Amino acid sequence: MFPTQTVTKDGSNPIDVQRTVFVPSNDQFARWVEPYHNANATAQTISTGIATNLGSDSNTRIVTTSGGATAVATTDTWATTFQNWSGTTSSDPRLGHVFAGTGAPQQLTAVNFADGDDNPYWGYTFTVPAGATVAIVNYATVQPTKAAAAAKSAELAANTNANQFACMTDEVKAEVANFVAVPAPTPAPAPEPMVIAPRFTG
Repeated sequence: MFPTQTVTKDGSNPIDVQRTVFVPSNDQFARWVEPYHNANATAQTISTGIATNLGSDSNTRIVTTSGGATAVATTDTWATTFQNWSGTTSSDPRLGHVFAGTGAPQQLTAVNFADGDDNPYWGYTFTVPAGATVAIVNYATVQPTKAAAAAKSAELAANTNANQFACMTDEVKAEVANFVAVPAPTPAPAPEPMVIAPRFTG
C-alpha cells in the first residue's frame, strides 16, 4: 500500500488517491487498485491514466487483444505483448495487460499501445460523486508463451479467476468502476430457535 496522495486541478477541488498492489502466492498476476476519493461538496469529473515501460524497447510487439486485433482500441479489455524475435530467441517473457472487465460500466477512454514503443499508456475519465470514492483496478500477468498470456488476460477480464478480488474488502469492491467486483453475499441470519411450551395434563 502506497501513501495517499492529494491531487488538484488549479489548486482546487482536491481528490485523494492511493495505490494498493497485490500479488497472490497461488496465481500468476499482479493487481493494483487505485481508489479516488472526492471529499468536495460537488461531483468531480477526472481523467487518470497508467503509463509504464515494458523493457522491450523498439522490439515491442502487440500479439493480440480482446477484440482479436493487433492494434489496441478503447473497446479492448486486455492486450498482450512480447519482445520480438532476435534470430530464434526472445529474451523477455510474454505480458498480459488487463484494462477492464467485460460488461463493467467504466471502460478505457484513451489508449496508446503500438508496435515498436515500449512506453504504453491507457486512461479513464469518470465522475466521482460528492463524498464518494471510485476505484480503478488493473492487472498484469507474466507468462512463458503468447497463448498463456492471452488466456490469463481473458480469464481476468471475464471475472472468472477465483483469486482476482482476494484481499479486497466488500467496501472497495463496491467502489470499483471498471470491473464487476461483486461483494460477497451477506450470510442469511440464523433461524430463531423454536421454543415449545410444555403441555401438562391432569
